[in-house]
Amino acid sequence: MKLRAAVITDNLKLAQWQLDALEAANEELDVVCILNCLNTKIHRNVIKHFFYYFISFISLRNKKTQSLDYEVENAEVISFESGYIKNWQTIPNDVINQLLKTKVEVVIKFGMNLVKIDETLDELNLISFHHG
Repeated sequence: MKLRAAVITDNLKLAQWQLDALEAANEELDVVCILNCLNTKIHRNVIKHFFYYFISFISLRNKKTQSLDYEVENAEVISFESGYIKNWQTIPNDVINQLLKTKVEVVIKFGMNLVKIDETLDELNLISFHHG
């Protein structure tokens, strides 16, 4: 029996490596919901972290990191604007309530930055992938 899953995206986009990971788990997961964040802000201090961005530019920019459209047939898409508490993003309560109604067992976080998880999501398994 497949796990009911939700995927967090930014603007319904995923990198090729993320799509590949979902494809590899296809026999284990049934993606029934996409949480689509519309306002993720990426604060880059290029001067302070110059060498990181330089290495990233020459080594991480390839076919696998290319951003592509993500859609799943029959998956409910819940688009929302996150709140912010300093550098942490928050998922609005109405979105959390919608998510809980889908009875997902696992949430796979590809989108958003740092997410503040409150106690209403404690019962869900959250997997957060990072390219690094």
